[in-house]
Amino acid sequence: MLQRVQTLFLALAVALLGGGLYFPLWASYLKETGEAQALYFYGHEHIVAGSNPVMENMPFAVLGVLSVISILIGIYELVSFKNRMFQMKLGMGNTMLMLLNLGLSIYFVFTNGKDWTVGPDTMYRAGIFMLMGAVVCNQIATRFIKRDEELVRSVDRIR
Repeated sequence: MLQRVQTLFLALAVALLGGGLYFPLWASYLKETGEAQALYFYGHEHIVAGSNPVMENMPFAVLGVLSVISILIGIYELVSFKNRMFQMKLGMGNTMLMLLNLGLSIYFVFTNGKDWTVGPDTMYRAGIFMLMGAVVCNQIATRFIKRDEELVRSVDRIR
């Protein structure tokens, strides 16, 4: 049912994934040269002072595609509350997909970070933490769905 606690966690996971699409995963800024770089779910942006920003989309767009797929699975998981076993399977699959997305984003930062200009203000930004929060919320929702299923099965045994 939509008034259960897992609905809140699923909605929060979808909201965090959707919001994470607009925030950078990683960013670096050099004050001396005015050079800035940021990694988003849809690409890598490189800005040099006095010139137009350069956006490199591939292979970083894979992160955005995985995020959109996770959002769609999360929404479908949210509305398929009548079949709890299927909902649990969707939740586990979505958690694995989000963990793949998280691993790929960290991989892109470490492998491509060697070629990017790294300054003292280099750090992970809000997008990566929103993705981590979405993984945690989705996992908590899956546990609550499992608890509901166990409760229903125990009540069926009593009858």
